[in-house]
Amino acid sequence: MYLSGLIASETSHPISVKRAKEIAETPPGVDPWIWVYELVRKLTIDLNVLVVGMLEDSCSPKKCPEMRANEWQYLCACHNPPQECAAIDYIIHTLDNATTLLCSNKYFPSKWDTIMSIPISSTRHFSSIMRRLYRIFSHAWYKHYDVFWKVENEISLYRRFMAVSEHYHFKYEHSAMVDEAYSKEAKCNDHDINKGHNIDNDNQHFLDNYNNYETPTRFYNHDNKDNHDNKDNHDNKENMDNINTLLS
Repeated sequence: MYLSGLIASETSHPISVKRAKEIAETPPGVDPWIWVYELVRKLTIDLNVLVVGMLEDSCSPKKCPEMRANEWQYLCACHNPPQECAAIDYIIHTLDNATTLLCSNKYFPSKWDTIMSIPISSTRHFSSIMRRLYRIFSHAWYKHYDVFWKVENEISLYRRFMAVSEHYHFKYEHSAMVDEAYSKEAKCNDHDINKGHNIDNDNQHFLDNYNNYETPTRFYNHDNKDNHDNKDNHDNKENMDNINTLLS
């Protein structure tokens, strides 16, 4: 597969922010939505490496009884109604659901295991999947910090994830949790690499370059209602002691 080949060809990790953004960009002649699909699918697959690392770091119902990132707790939407899950259960449920959705012929019709086209009505699922995957990174950052960086130094997983998020304007609640750390790390790395040279603008926030991208990002208004509902849910629970629950 072309995308897997691009990533496998990288011999040094973590890759530069510039290179991560180049991989995120839609190749010439490729339907942008199909490229988004391939990027999201690859990230979902590669996140299993991070999960294995967290399991080896004893991420278990005993050590991590709740799905938390700093003070934030997330309810698992795989249940009806959504309910608390141990972090590792939440993560596995999230990856299972993302995999099932991406493999659904109903939403992403394929022929001979190749996605031919993506209905516009199905594109809203990308934002939802990426939002939930982001929470896995957040948990890893706050609860399994060493594992987070071990995986990052092996396959540049979070850097690739953020490059896709920036390029296609996926938004996350409380994104400053890991975004801030990512930005600082990116600037630090680029400073070391470019010592004695002018540093380029690759680390500027994606909004600075919003109008420069010819991507399918304008369609992500589907997610506005979800974001509004999340805010309402948070406001209704503001009196809970150190627990802010986000419902999708």
